[in-house]
Parts: sequence; structure tokens; C-alpha cells
Amino acid sequence: MVSFNLLMKNMSKGFRRPVLIVQFSILIYALSVLLDWHFDLNVLRSPFNIAMNPLTAINFGILSICMILIVYRKPLFFKILGAVALLELIIYFLCVLRILPFQIDLLLYHNKLEMGGHLEFRRMALNTASSFFLCFICLFLHTSKKPRTYAAQIIAFVIICQTFFFIFGYFNQATEFMGLLEFFPMAINTALSFFLFCLSFLAFTYNTGVMMVISSPYMGSISIRRILPISILLIFTLSYIVSNLSELSHWSTNLSISLFSSLFIVLITLMLWRTGVRLNAKDFLNKKYEQQINRLTRQFATSINSFENLYIINVDEAMHISHMSRNSPDFLPKSIHNGMLITDIFHNLSFGDRIINCVSKCLNKVDKFDFNIKSDFKNKFYNVSCRSIHNNNEIIGVAIAITDVTELIEAQNDLKKSNAELEKFSYSVAHDLRSPLGIINGYSQILLTDSNLPEPMKTKYLTAISNNTSKMESIITSILQISQLSHTSINKEWVAVENIIYDIIDEVSYPYKAQKPKITTDRLLNLYGDKVLISQVFSNIISNALKYSSGKEDIKVYIHADSRDDFTTYQISDNGIGFDQTDLNQALKPFQRLESKDKYEGIGIGLAIVYKIIELHGGEVWAESQPGKGSTFFFSLPNI
Repeated sequence: MVSFNLLMKNMSKGFRRPVLIVQFSILIYALSVLLDWHFDLNVLRSPFNIAMNPLTAINFGILSICMILIVYRKPLFFKILGAVALLELIIYFLCVLRILPFQIDLLLYHNKLEMGGHLEFRRMALNTASSFFLCFICLFLHTSKKPRTYAAQIIAFVIICQTFFFIFGYFNQATEFMGLLEFFPMAINTALSFFLFCLSFLAFTYNTGVMMVISSPYMGSISIRRILPISILLIFTLSYIVSNLSELSHWSTNLSISLFSSLFIVLITLMLWRTGVRLNAKDFLNKKYEQQINRLTRQFATSINSFENLYIINVDEAMHISHMSRNSPDFLPKSIHNGMLITDIFHNLSFGDRIINCVSKCLNKVDKFDFNIKSDFKNKFYNVSCRSIHNNNEIIGVAIAITDVTELIEAQNDLKKSNAELEKFSYSVAHDLRSPLGIINGYSQILLTDSNLPEPMKTKYLTAISNNTSKMESIITSILQISQLSHTSINKEWVAVENIIYDIIDEVSYPYKAQKPKITTDRLLNLYGDKVLISQVFSNIISNALKYSSGKEDIKVYIHADSRDDFTTYQISDNGIGFDQTDLNQALKPFQRLESKDKYEGIGIGLAIVYKIIELHGGEVWAESQPGKGSTFFFSLPNI
């Protein structure tokens, strides 16, 4: 609809110059007729027996000036001049009715009008004055506050039909027509001037009212524009030829009518055939283009619908939905359809006003907006993009693209969390490395600066340096282990825990054999995962259980498995020192220790490795503990 209106607007601008040319031509001709009367040339005022009255020429001049003022958008001057012309015509009608004692059309050049006889053929006829009155009414109807262009165009068509009658009559010189002129006289130049004026008025109002039927780009209008001018031209030509041949050959009226009808039918048939061929060719191209557009539209719609996380909504100038993708996000109602107002759809949502405001701004000027929202119904995040749709800087709608960015937001949050953990990890590593480096540096300086140190002191310092070097190596090795876990390929298989657990127990309990730890196993179920990594998990947890229970006289460790909901869960309990339940998250981080470093060996990496391995397998790690009452660590792995 917007493109159609734009086309009509451009066509109306295109007729502005021809309209002005016609009006200025009528104005110049009217002035020429007055000069003809003034100098008594008798050239332009009466091509045939009937002359154009001076008042008629003046009215044509005023009428053309009024039309020129309308084209140049000077309504005030037009209304003043038009009101004067209507007053003059009303005075004329009063004179014709003999209400006034004079004849206004005989005031100018009265003596010249009376010379030559046939005064009635030199006066302004009643039908001419009526035509002027109707022409001014057309202009006032068109320029009123509520334009009545339909009525104005119909009046113009009526005046054109009247002028056709006089033009045909003069053209064919029919005897009966000449007789009618005694009662309804109108000069040929007057009839042509009325015809050109009304035609230019219809051209000026080309994009409104009745003329839209002729001016639209549709096939019906194209047919009218092709057939109507040729039909009029054919009628003029054939009637002239047939009438002249009948006078020369003294044909009867019936024969002339038959000849005219036959020729008219033949020529109209040829013209319609030619028009039909052109219209068919255009219709064929239109259907071909329509099929291509439909195919491209389907491809475009299918392409959009193939993206599960992308939703497109197109909005027209009135904020109605003109097109939307098949899928819709969870916060939109399922009953949404084309033609709905977006204000009715979004107004109940917490972020609805923001979307509506962005669409409104994009309709007012070419603009774009991007922002994220959170669904009111599910824990999902969406990115909303609003873009103005414009054609030659004319905004015809807005495109709203809604993208599910839940995974992206979660990934960003995970990245922030990882960065925070990395920062803490870096601080912990730096802190743990700083102590042995300081000891090594201090003892090295003493050894370098004091050459008189006794041998026992040298041995003590070198032993300290060696021990701290080993501690640093252990820290670096642990860092490498954690780093390698992130890049380790997991070879999952069913692991028979019963076949590996006893070897692990023998290995990790060897340092505590003097205390004879009691390690009990119960219901050892198979696990689905990487055999080497699962062995590492058992080794680290059991080793921690023994280490933190070593202060007891009797070390007890209990290992048990259970399976439910497609997960196998292992618990490893001890009777060690335990810890505060709230400190579990800290215990699972690298280089974080809950107990004194002097009392228990280690650098706080074992549980962090356990947590990383279970996470890689898609499982979970948790613990239950109280200070002084031992700990129970749990880990679960999916069965598949």
C-alpha cells in the first residue's frame, strides 16, 4: 500500500508541468481573444459563425489563474479571485432572469457585439455560464477543508461530455446540430477551452477520487488508459470520413451508419486484440515474478524457521504484526498471529514497554536497538534487536529479531566464575611458592656471604634449601596435573572397582602400616569411566582419609557403593579430625587447606584433582563432616 501511494504521489508530481502549460495556454488565448475584440481583428474570437464573448474570455482568464494558484498552493488568493468570479456569474444569471435591468455580457465592446448581426451568437450563452459556474465549484470542492474530489471529478466529466457534443457537431457540420446552436450556442474555441481545462483538472487530481481507477498501476487501469484515447480518436476519425463520403457519394443515412459501425467494430477488435496481447505478456511476466517471489519467500521463511533459537517478527507502520517466524519464544503467547498489535502482546511482560518504545522510535526515524532480556516464565535469556525497515528513506516497518542467548550468557557467567577462580588460584600458587623461594634465597645468601660457617650449619642450610626445592617441585607438578586434566582425553569403559580398590588400599596405607588401619569395603559396584582417572579418585580420597585419621589410635575407613536413578554413588568415611561443613567449597579448590600445614603434610591439591576428574565425567562430589567426628566423602558417576 505504501509503494502504491508513493507511485501515485510521483505520478501527480509528473503531471504538474503539463497542467501548468495547459492553464497558461488558456490564459494566453483568453488575453488574445480580448485583444482580438479590442483591435477588431476577428481572427481568434470566432473560428466559425459563433464568437467567444469578451466576458467568456475574461472568465477563462480568471479560471486559469485560479487553477494556477491552486497548483502553486496559494489558497487565499484563489478564494478571493474565485469568489469574485462566482459573484460575476451570479450577476449574469440575475440579468438573464431580468431581475437586473442590464446585460453584463454586453457591457464590454457593446458596439462591436451589435455589429454584424446575430447578437445571440456573440453573447455568453446560459450553458457557457453554467459551465463556468460548475468549473469554479469543482475548484472550491477540491480545495475545501474536507476535499470532495469525487464530486469535483464527476462535475468535470459532465462538462467534458458536454464539450464532446459541441466538438463533434462542429467537426461533422451536422445540419441538425447547427439548428440547435440557435438555442444552446457555444463557440468551438469555448468548447475546446472547457475541454482542456477539465482534462488538466482531472490530470492534477490523478491520484485521488474517481481518477484512481484510471491512474492505478493495475491491469484494469492500464486497459482503460490504452483503449479510451484510441476509441475517442477512432470515433472522431471514422465519423468525419463516413460523413464526408456520404455527402460526396450521396449515400443514405442507413448505409453511412452501417459503414461507420463496421469500421468501428473492426478497428476496436484489432485494438482490443493488440491490448490483450500486451496485457497477456505483462500478466505472464507478473505471474512468473509472483512465483519467484513466492518461492523466495518460502525459502526465506524456511531458512528463518530452521534456526531454533532465532525468532523474527515484522511490524508495519501501524505496529501490527505483518509476518513472523513459525517458532516463538516461551514468553510470547501461542495464540499470536499476523495482524495483532504488538502493544497487546508485550504490555503484560516486565520488559514489554522497552520493546514497544524501541519499535515506536524505529518507526519515527531510521534507528536500531540491541539489548538483553530475561524471560518471565523460564530461566532463559534473549537478545532483542530492533531495526527500521526503510525503502528510499521511507520507513515501512520494523524488524524484531529475538535470539535465545541463554547458553552464551551461561558461558559468560561460567567464564567470569572461572576467571575469579583462576585469580584466586594464581594468588594461592604465588603465596605457596613465595615461602620456599624466600627460604632458598635467604640460606643461599648466608652461604655466599659467610665463608666461615661450620660444616653442621652448612649442612642444615643446604638441607633446608633441598627440602624447599622439593616442595616447589611438588607444587609445580600439582599445577601440571590440574592443567593436564583439562586436556586429558577420557576413555570411558566399565571399571571393575573390586579389581583395583585393594591394590590402591595397599599402596596408600603403607605409610601407616604401624598403626594397622582398618579399611572395610562393602558392595563394590562397577563404574563407567576412565580407569586411570577413577583409580586416582579412590587413591586421593582414601589417602586423605588415612592422613587425617592418623592422629587416632585406631584408624577406620569405610567404603560403600549404591546405585539409583542411573547413577552409581560411592561413599568413603573416616574417623579423622573432620571439618566444618561450610568449608567444603574451599577444600575442593587447589592449594586450599583447612588444617595446619605443620601438622599434616601436603599442599592441598588432592581433593581439587578429585573434583576435576568427577566433573569431567559429568558427576558430582560432596561431603558430610563435623569437626572431631570424621568425614564422609561422596562421589557419583552416571552409568552411561
